[in-house]
Amino acid sequence: MLVYFAFGAVVFLLFFTQSIFSAEKVYEEALKSILERIDNPNIDVNMKDKHGKTALMIAVKYDHTKVVKKLLEREDIGVNIKDEDGDTALMLAAKYGSIGAVRVLLKDARTQAQAKNKNNWTAFMVAAGNGNTVVLKEILNDKTTDVNTQDTEGKTALIIAAEAANTEVVKTLIWDPRTNYNIKDMNGRTALMYTAKNGAIEAARALLFYCYYGHADYWVKDNTGKSARTIAIENKYRAITDLINERIHWDEPMDYDDFEHMGNPDAGIPCDY
Repeated sequence: MLVYFAFGAVVFLLFFTQSIFSAEKVYEEALKSILERIDNPNIDVNMKDKHGKTALMIAVKYDHTKVVKKLLEREDIGVNIKDEDGDTALMLAAKYGSIGAVRVLLKDARTQAQAKNKNNWTAFMVAAGNGNTVVLKEILNDKTTDVNTQDTEGKTALIIAAEAANTEVVKTLIWDPRTNYNIKDMNGRTALMYTAKNGAIEAARALLFYCYYGHADYWVKDNTGKSARTIAIENKYRAITDLINERIHWDEPMDYDDFEHMGNPDAGIPCDY
């Protein structure tokens, strides 16, 4: 009972400090109390609340970096424990955009960055799905990150971002040479097809006119035999249809003057179209 009370006090203080963060003196006193309690060897730091969350998970949610670091000093800390949704501390940090916590967790050798939740999402995919570009870039810095891993529906981080019309995430992903633009999900749809379905014009533009590592395949078809162009036409997204037509024109043979004007795809010169 004493152990549970002590743990409950830590959790309560974590929530409390979030609500009074503007009162610096009170915050520092509360933080000091948390850090002292974490040092208590009688506290089970891996005890869970009713949603399966530990003190570490709550700390990363609010980006309490000092608390995260202190918890990680415990040899018995469960860095990769999962909550009721199968999310780890790193996944929650990615979800809430807690960049400080993400950096601290990634530096800890015990963190399993490629762990997956119930949807088969990694922390990387969680960041993409929630539009947290800063966190996404941080995880991309880890060269062991599998940027093309697929979830239970066959979706990659790029497909997830394209479906959500998150252009900044799409741009971030297509600048990474490891990203495969043309992976299909279980419906046979690519990232470009989802932009055509949802009318995500800027995301479609990024996929079609990215001039360094290539571009999305606009001819590939889904399980129903439809290409991205057909999907755009059916959904009455004329602007995306025009973009695809323009990409087709780009890929046609042209003379040197036209090539100079439109940009050199091999040299990474921005497209002027």
